[in-house]
Amino acid sequence: NMREVVRVVRQGLPFYYLPDMDLGPLNSIFVPFFGVEAATIPMVSRLARVTGARVMMAVTEMTDDGYVLHLEAPWQDFPGESVEIDTLRMNQELERWVLRLMPQYFWTHKRFKTRPPGEPDFYRPKVDRA
Repeated sequence: NMREVVRVVRQGLPFYYLPDMDLGPLNSIFVPFFGVEAATIPMVSRLARVTGARVMMAVTEMTDDGYVLHLEAPWQDFPGESVEIDTLRMNQELERWVLRLMPQYFWTHKRFKTRPPGEPDFYRPKVDRA
């Protein structure tokens, strides 16, 4: 329930959001993720705009001794000029952490399942029918 999320965030409670999901075209915008247009929910930007919340990366790393939670400083100049620019920035921040912890990223999730109009299925190889 997003109304409840907005209410508690406005009260100052932290909200942990996993934004790198392809939830289909209805509420998504297409922004690059590792150079591939990806249907991305622009909720981080929208929530920051509506609630005034500060946004920061919180990344969990699995280690031999358990888990380490990495917390970064809140993002400067966020939200920015547009929801699209903010969502691209969010994907770029995610890319930085994926590259750092590549084996731990959930690669089986079909992040590029929803394609922009006219683009082929990302997961189906092209077959040359010559």
